[in-house]
Amino acid sequence: MAEGNPFVAAFDKAARDRADWATLRAKVAPGIKSLEEYRTKTLAGIGVAQKWLRQNSGVIPLLEQVTHAHQMIFEGVKSGDGRFFEVYPAGTLSKWAISRKGYKQKNEEGQTLRTAILSKLRAAMPWLVVSDEYAETDHALDALVASLTARAAVQGLTLRPELGQADLARREGWIHVPSGWPRP
Repeated sequence: MAEGNPFVAAFDKAARDRADWATLRAKVAPGIKSLEEYRTKTLAGIGVAQKWLRQNSGVIPLLEQVTHAHQMIFEGVKSGDGRFFEVYPAGTLSKWAISRKGYKQKNEEGQTLRTAILSKLRAAMPWLVVSDEYAETDHALDALVASLTARAAVQGLTLRPELGQADLARREGWIHVPSGWPRP
């Protein structure tokens, strides 16, 4: 199968974790003797199904679309072409001098800390009108902070690779950290 196939990666991960393989074999493929045999037969079956769909329905299977979209996004992030931005919400909060310690806790203290962070974001950006729901979970708050960081990146308000870092950033990707607050 083609290198970079998400199924191959999933199967190879399972091979590294015998418990995963034992569960997979017991539930899905009791007659299969090895992970390699299962991978070969499964991927061959998927390939045949995709070929049939293309030839008989003119439809590109959803899996191909998702895989293609993922590759484009990943390459866009790595290339720094300005379509996608890799961000690190905790790094953004640090750069904005907002304490992030404990905000990921799944208890009342975590909720209180997230509410305080949301209040500080609103105070720093009076144009920011968002629901209190962003403080309900760390995932919601991270999503908000990530979107604000991406907004700053689009506005040219994130730290960019210096001359000596450009090649490395193109190969490895670049995490955008704001150099200031995003504008409305």
